[in-house]
Amino acid sequence: CEYMNGGTLANVVRDLGPQPASETLRIVGAVCDALGEAHGLGIVHRDIKPQNILFAEVAKARLPKLADFGIAKWMDDTTSENRAGDTQVVAGAKLAMYSPSWAAPEQLAGQPVGPSTDIYSLAVVAIYMMTGVPIFACDDVYEGYRKRRHGDRLMREAFAGLALPEPALVLLARALAFSPFDRPTKIGDFMEALGHAFEPSTAELVRLPATDPVTTSVRAPITPV
Repeated sequence: CEYMNGGTLANVVRDLGPQPASETLRIVGAVCDALGEAHGLGIVHRDIKPQNILFAEVAKARLPKLADFGIAKWMDDTTSENRAGDTQVVAGAKLAMYSPSWAAPEQLAGQPVGPSTDIYSLAVVAIYMMTGVPIFACDDVYEGYRKRRHGDRLMREAFAGLALPEPALVLLARALAFSPFDRPTKIGDFMEALGHAFEPSTAELVRLPATDPVTTSVRAPITPV
């Protein structure tokens, strides 16, 4: 097994804070390439999250790789086996196979999954990279499911005060659509659209001046357990 000595994306955001847009696009692009390979083989990862994006440090560069296909699911439209609600039984107890803070709503509901499921989770990770905010962090699955009906609003609140291009906000909102049929369906198309949405490319997200310095607070990066 390859030794990844650079920690995880969760470590990077926790230690260094929100990442520049250029670094976010670089890492998201690498994950998109990995998912493109997987989806092309008919495999849905189902567990895209910061803890599963690992880094190998080469000189001063961090090379990202997507890890942990432990709950990946084979796509087969002719059966009902590709359900995100699949469980394992351990000591008589059923275990849900997803990560609540990053999972798509269809996973929480135990409905069929597809490439748009991974796109949803990757969009949540991209937002976390740039803001330090896990917009769906919640211990209660039912509350998390309810929050996902307001993904666009929660995403825009996370970016409040940051000069993110409007086309990027629109694309991320589309990736967070509650219905998988309203999201991008191909990971390559999503990455290409994201690159265009950030043009001209910027190294940093500029924080806009607060309109009310008395009431404006600074949000610290949060890494969910």
